[in-house]
Amino acid sequence: MTQKRISNFFSKAPTAKRIREGGATSLDFTSDSSLCAAPPAESRRDEQRQLTQVSEPTTATLTMSHPHPSSPHADSQKADAGAQSFRPPLDYNFPVKKKSGESFARSCRASWFREWKWLEYISDSDGIVCGVCRSAVKSKLLCPTTDSLFLKDKGFSNWKKATEKIRDHEKSKTHLDATQRLAGLKNTPINALLSDAKAKEQRTARKILELIFSCVRFLGRQGLPLRGDANRDGVLWQLMQERVRDDPDLDKWLKRRDNWMSNNIQNEILELFAHDILRTIGATASKTDFFGLTADGTTDISGKEQFSISLQFSNDHLEVQNFFLGFYNAPDTTAEILFLCIKDVLVRLHLPLERLKGYCFDGASNMSGRFNGVQAKLKEVCPDSVFVHCANHSLDLVLQEVAREVCLVADTLNFVREVTVIINDSAKRKALYQSLFGDGDVVNFLGLCPNRWCVRVVSMSRLLACYGEMIQTFRSLESDKAVKGDTRAKIAGLLTKATTMRTVFGLFACVTLFTPCEAVARSLQGTKVTALGSMEAGKLLCKQLGTLRQDETITDLVAKTKQYAERYGLKPPHPVRSSKTPARFRYTQEEEANDQECSEVEVYPNVWKREMFEALDLVRSEVERRFDQVGIQVAAGREQAIIEAAQGKKVNVTSLKLTGFTRERLSHELDILRDICTGREVNTIRDVVSILQTMQPQTNPFHAVRGGKAHQTMPVPALICRCIRALLLDFAQVENLAA
Repeated sequence: MTQKRISNFFSKAPTAKRIREGGATSLDFTSDSSLCAAPPAESRRDEQRQLTQVSEPTTATLTMSHPHPSSPHADSQKADAGAQSFRPPLDYNFPVKKKSGESFARSCRASWFREWKWLEYISDSDGIVCGVCRSAVKSKLLCPTTDSLFLKDKGFSNWKKATEKIRDHEKSKTHLDATQRLAGLKNTPINALLSDAKAKEQRTARKILELIFSCVRFLGRQGLPLRGDANRDGVLWQLMQERVRDDPDLDKWLKRRDNWMSNNIQNEILELFAHDILRTIGATASKTDFFGLTADGTTDISGKEQFSISLQFSNDHLEVQNFFLGFYNAPDTTAEILFLCIKDVLVRLHLPLERLKGYCFDGASNMSGRFNGVQAKLKEVCPDSVFVHCANHSLDLVLQEVAREVCLVADTLNFVREVTVIINDSAKRKALYQSLFGDGDVVNFLGLCPNRWCVRVVSMSRLLACYGEMIQTFRSLESDKAVKGDTRAKIAGLLTKATTMRTVFGLFACVTLFTPCEAVARSLQGTKVTALGSMEAGKLLCKQLGTLRQDETITDLVAKTKQYAERYGLKPPHPVRSSKTPARFRYTQEEEANDQECSEVEVYPNVWKREMFEALDLVRSEVERRFDQVGIQVAAGREQAIIEAAQGKKVNVTSLKLTGFTRERLSHELDILRDICTGREVNTIRDVVSILQTMQPQTNPFHAVRGGKAHQTMPVPALICRCIRALLLDFAQVENLAA
């Protein structure tokens, strides 16, 4: 510890602390040789003056402690006090003595006591003594010496040489040592000062550390960065300065060099929080009988594979809990490595792999492969587990398939993407586009993102809303020589597409096609989605798309396209060349022989109709194929069984495909559930859960009870609760995967 730091400790330490009661210390001097070497005379005089100034009593105090001799009680008090010394007041009457051979009398003077604060008076012997030396002797800090005139019992009374002797005693070694030791007695020892300073430093360090943890937790909870361009910059530093503004000790600590806010300490604190969260999740999940997981992987900008894992389970109140466990850097994307990664995560959380009853992945072969994928490896360990392909991801794959197979949809999406990139990638082009709106609200373009499933309709609708401004922007940029050649070529190509009726029809057709699909995608991303609900959503989507496959839909889309063509001067599509009549029909009266000229108005709606119907049919067939998977069917069957039992219907227990449950006991408990829900409207699994949640644990036969002995002592087994937990877990698997 540096000298500067020690001096700071002294400046903050208390000014007075006694080692023992009564003023005595462990020092006991028996001879004058035990005295320490005296410090320089000048410094000791300063200490002496400081001591005497501090210890000088007031006149009122002296008057109360030592009454005037003329007082009627003075003699009795003196008799009781004996040879005690005191500091007389200014108006004290000292006795006058006249020695032989002198023509005048002498007496003690009150001015001496004002000049030398350490002098005291003994009234019995009419002498003066050194109060400092007498106190040091009484406290056993100083050995009495015979050569000191001011330590005698009767005191010094030679008034002729009083001034000289007083000055000599003030400079004597005995007096200086007594002054120094009494000052040391009244001050706190060095070890006590160091101890108090260390304790204060520890309290400040504890407060600042708790404050750092609190700020890091707040920033981490809000997803804000901690550091800035320098160590003493950034959000954490600014937040800490605001928190310590009203506390000088904390503010002084924060300005230190070692203030515990380095990048290593911040990372360590974040790591401690992360481990604590994982331990809490693991402890909570270990109390449940079943759990499931959702996993997905992606490559970040640095080229590393980030494998994300989420855990799902239901608590005692039948509430589905979904926890994100984190990203894990997998060495490669093979099924074996990803399976070991999942297994390692569960082992670290102390979760038995046998309790895994459901898992949700995307459609990649390394994840959902039935023979060598992660699904197959988990199935080997957990034979009764259920794999569910993410329903929202399945719907997105349907739309991607349509974008690849149908030229009208592919050309429209590519056009929207290119227009957005051309306008938004340049500040000059974006400013030119926004200037066309004048004082009105600016409609900015929204780019198409493959990982965002609900932005296609919004992006195309915005393009239709500002179609005229987009054409004007492209026409201005096409003739601008400041634009690079390759960019101008792209703008010219986009302008050619934008001025055709087919592009506008494609925008209207895609909006009509994707609107119901995105509505289903939003519903599948909800936290209350179930397996049965996802299947019903797929069926409703197919039904809605079926209603669009009509001539009225095409007529309405063509009418909107013609309005845009008249407003912005769009070009009609090129006429379709009529095919030549086969030779065998040239001279017959068959329908195929009628080689009549078809106008453009009669031709291009039929072409657009064929492409639109092709897209609708492809979406319907893909939705039926991808939503008709075994995992969702099993989960939906279990959900339907619970609903039918609550509605009072007979349930076939064998079709549930539940292992670990006795059929007879499960049938009996389904009958109990039927009695509980009698007279109540039950349409979904949420209704059943709500009824069970409103029941008190004492009256709920399905309340969660763990342990073999608890199951044996219950009059009605709690297996139905386990079944509902398993079903709720299956419902959680159809939620969308974390990005």
